[in-house]
Amino acid sequence: MNVPKKIIVTAAKTAILSSGLLTLALTISQNMHNDELVLVLFISLFITFFISIGMITITILPFYYIEYERSNTSMIFKKFFPYYAIVFFSCCLFIIIAQNFEEFSVIIFSITYITAVQSWVWFFKPKKHELNNEKTI
Repeated sequence: MNVPKKIIVTAAKTAILSSGLLTLALTISQNMHNDELVLVLFISLFITFFISIGMITITILPFYYIEYERSNTSMIFKKFFPYYAIVFFSCCLFIIIAQNFEEFSVIIFSITYITAVQSWVWFFKPKKHELNNEKTI
């Protein structure tokens, strides 16, 4: 799969995940009507899709292009993902603490962390035909 298509597919999955989590969190934490929740869901789908494209381009693609010539996607994931997860978790936690654990910031930055980490998994997950090619080599 070419890189632009991979970015779009990963951003779409990330937008669906984050919008679903946001709607679920708002349903649990606040007393919102169904009409308001549907509106929040659709608006957040569009906003998070474009934010996801930008964040994937800024945070994932540099690692992909640095190592792609030397190794395959699963090796890139194994090499960089643990560091990314630790640093990103620390940043999200720092912002939550700086906001004095306000409910909204906990919800937003928890969802941000979950979707950022999952986007790495989706972006670097090899396809079945790629796995078969690696086994034959």
